[in-house]
Amino acid sequence: MSSTRRPRSPAATGITIGLVLALAAALSVLVANQSWLLPSLDDEGVTAIVGGAALAQGQSPTVRVADFDAPFAWRAVAPGHAILPVGIGWLGRHGVRSHIAGLWVMAGGLALTVLGVSWLAGGAAGLGGALVAVALLIVSPVTAEVVTTLDMTSATMAGMALLAGALVYRPGGSLLHGVIAAACWALSPVGAGGALAAAAWPWVRPGPGRPAQSAAAAAPSLALPALGAIIPGVPALAIQPGGASAEALSGFARWAGAGMDGSAGVAIALLVGVATAALLAHDRRMTELPPPDTLWHDPAARDVLAVHAWRVLPLVAACVGLSAFLFGSSERSGLVAAPPVAALLGLLIARAFVRSDAPRRVALTLGALTWLTASGWAGRARLVAIQTEGADHTARVWVDSPVIRFLDNQVPGGAAIYADQPLLVLLQTGRPVLDLEGALPRLDDLATALLRTPGVLALTGADREAWRLLAPSLGLTPVVDAEEGMVLAPSAWEAGER
Repeated sequence: MSSTRRPRSPAATGITIGLVLALAAALSVLVANQSWLLPSLDDEGVTAIVGGAALAQGQSPTVRVADFDAPFAWRAVAPGHAILPVGIGWLGRHGVRSHIAGLWVMAGGLALTVLGVSWLAGGAAGLGGALVAVALLIVSPVTAEVVTTLDMTSATMAGMALLAGALVYRPGGSLLHGVIAAACWALSPVGAGGALAAAAWPWVRPGPGRPAQSAAAAAPSLALPALGAIIPGVPALAIQPGGASAEALSGFARWAGAGMDGSAGVAIALLVGVATAALLAHDRRMTELPPPDTLWHDPAARDVLAVHAWRVLPLVAACVGLSAFLFGSSERSGLVAAPPVAALLGLLIARAFVRSDAPRRVALTLGALTWLTASGWAGRARLVAIQTEGADHTARVWVDSPVIRFLDNQVPGGAAIYADQPLLVLLQTGRPVLDLEGALPRLDDLATALLRTPGVLALTGADREAWRLLAPSLGLTPVVDAEEGMVLAPSAWEAGER
């Protein structure tokens, strides 16, 4: 008696491929961070490590940084940035060291991102679509920065990929979309784009019930702050301007522009956009929409997924790009919009390849390989540079800096340290720091603070020359003047009075 085996559904195909690629992605994160300078830490990473350590010891999540005119009123971890310290603190209570916990977060985030992208592209276009989409996402200098920096970028990317997958595979599941979107927003302020996409999706897809479905998608994001007020430890949502809008957009442009900076990268990114639009138009012409009752194991289901993806992925990318522009804090923020774009490009390229004649296949192959080669070359160079010199607050320049050496060895324990990059100084010295933000236009207040809490000024930011000119009026003189920064100390210190 013979039996016919039912074909695998597109979802099962995409997830199976994705699991293998996700494991490879997680291992690549661990390999990439095999340097004593990594993972690198910026302000968000330092806050996560310090706040997580406080939570692991049963304390409130604070960092030993205070405003210059309010000494020792330590700052709490800001809403919208709390989930990483909470995760590191929870793992710390179970004996996992902070940097190991951070690597787990980074590896898990990239693995889930790859799984989501493969779920989308592999479901609609098979193995070829998944491989192309994942390669487009991973092979980039911006991705090299993401996988070597401790922050929530990779986790937010994963949330966006999974949200896009839920919208494609379950287009009517508004509450599910809302829950995933709220989780994205809790991970990072840039994740607010996910909430916007989930609420906007009912107005983009055909069908009735748009106001009710949009409200259901928005409800979890609106409810999470109230839940955080009731249940301790639930991260609150926050809309916080990042102050690096152009930088976030340049990060996405550098990814789409094959790793190139400036006008060359923008030009290539625009060409990629034109190519995507052309491939999308080609796929629309070549696709006949199957009947609504098509089963998931039917080969025609891939066309159903492709039609959903045409609508979903540009919407998610646009909403996340807007939130990165408004709330992004670095170039890496722009990469949060990359998973839906990579998934769309991967499935379009793969579907166009199998439906084209030989000349078009050659053109598609050459175009994709040229982009991947250029981006891969730039990505490898960037990764080697990060592994060798470090980045952000853990860069080698700070380890060897005379500024840090002076703060470590020459500043008495009772003297305060004022800094324009307080989290850098906190990380490198382990000492509490007073933040100089806003002090330049308030010199009288700063002079009063120095009389009340004497100390030194550690200046490593862009306003160093302005501080040099104003130092005499504050009774300060440079005691360290190096390329990466300077230290201003009371003039009496030169006479040996400390």
